[in-house]
Amino acid sequence: MKQSNKSKDLVSLILNLAIVIAICYLGSFIFTRFDLTSEKRHSLTDYSKSVMENLDDVVLVRVYLEGEFPADVTRLRNA
Repeated sequence: MKQSNKSKDLVSLILNLAIVIAICYLGSFIFTRFDLTSEKRHSLTDYSKSVMENLDDVVLVRVYLEGEFPADVTRLRNA
């Protein structure tokens, strides 16, 4: 009876590992992000997307980070 439980547990472990590996593998092909903020602050509007699609040249953006900032922005500046 103990052998039966061990073999069931082993089969269950292998099956669960296979499922997790399959989900990770499939997840590597599918990537999406969701903006769950109420203001949609991390999403581009359709107008912004159309403006960027119709640009004729490369856009250069310079960010000047000088002054007193929180630690995470200071790390960005130093990088």
